[in-house]
Amino acid sequence: MSKRVVITGLGIVSPVGTGREAFWTSLTNGRTGIKPITLFDTSKLACKTAGEISELDARAALPGIKTGMLYRTAQLSCVAAKLGLDDASIELNAETKPRIGVMIGNTLGVMQTYLEFCRTAITKGYIAASPMDFANSIHITAAGYISVLFGISNFNSVISSGELSGLDAIKYGASFIRNGNADMVIAGGVEAISLEIYLLNYLPKFLSGSTAGQRESCAPFGKGRNGFVLGEAGALVVLEDYEHAVARGARIYAEVRGFGAGFDGQAFFSSTPAAKGWARVTSLAIRRSGLSPEDIDYVSASANSSVAGDRAEADAIRNVFGSTTDRLHISAVKSMTGESLSASTGVQVCASALALHEGVIPPTINSEEQDSDCNIPLFSETREVKIKTALISAGTATGLAGALVLSTPQ
Repeated sequence: MSKRVVITGLGIVSPVGTGREAFWTSLTNGRTGIKPITLFDTSKLACKTAGEISELDARAALPGIKTGMLYRTAQLSCVAAKLGLDDASIELNAETKPRIGVMIGNTLGVMQTYLEFCRTAITKGYIAASPMDFANSIHITAAGYISVLFGISNFNSVISSGELSGLDAIKYGASFIRNGNADMVIAGGVEAISLEIYLLNYLPKFLSGSTAGQRESCAPFGKGRNGFVLGEAGALVVLEDYEHAVARGARIYAEVRGFGAGFDGQAFFSSTPAAKGWARVTSLAIRRSGLSPEDIDYVSASANSSVAGDRAEADAIRNVFGSTTDRLHISAVKSMTGESLSASTGVQVCASALALHEGVIPPTINSEEQDSDCNIPLFSETREVKIKTALISAGTATGLAGALVLSTPQ
């Protein structure tokens, strides 16, 4: 019989706060983490803000651990993992370490170190290039450092699927527990801001304010939105076998119920087919959870202020929930954190687990005037509502879509 999987720990490093309490306090107070970029010079660029983590101190967060070799993405990974393990009250010892796995979602995190290694090798010769930069150009290091530094010996892996990376990592991490191959898995998404990642989104004018005359603003589903604001985060959860969690008296935030994922090859920057694929995977996640659309209380939207993407998601929500859409509670936390790419669904899962546990739904800021093409119930104020189910929605402009259903454990 398949085991039940629950979330017992939240490890979050985000623009709005590091650690569960700081993160949740900022979200529920509608406090933005979007601010002027300091990681690189933006004086000649039109877009100058991001959801940047300005006070990342890996050395202080990881006492007794040598952090000098950790590039920024690895720092976010390890600090988030430490916070998650502490939040779950897990003691790392000879008995627990072999039963814990690591599954990290990350897509672009090694771009900066890879390019730095190549630039140095080409301009100064390979002897001058740092071997550590070469080692840090491999994606698996985001998960590998966690295993090495904390002595976790079950498995570690990385999944790269863009904005769905964190959700996919949680999906695969949960499968190891369901099959009895692990008692606990640290899973979620990580992505760090760098000039290279910024330019990758700035040059095609995906970012808000990248066209002359536009205002920089992250306004999911909002009227006049013109693109997203880049963000970064390390957002990991501790997944655990339900019986194992109960036996050790762990706090349970939420139960992982069902996933849906798919790809629509015709959806490249076109809202109509994307909405169809999005609706299909959302319905699949609900069905695999043993629920119906009427059972879903809260939707954590993927909306990041992109014109086509937000419209596609709104269409998908209306398609799935139909006449019952108006009773839903919907919010988009990216309005406060920015679009953190591979980490974005990890942020959504952490926020949704807290919404279930605390009975509070965070607001969507900057979208008081809603786009008429995105006609869904969206609230600009924090709401105290005792909910039992939450759906995390995710999608990309390239046709990938995914959904996860969480619930309060019964």
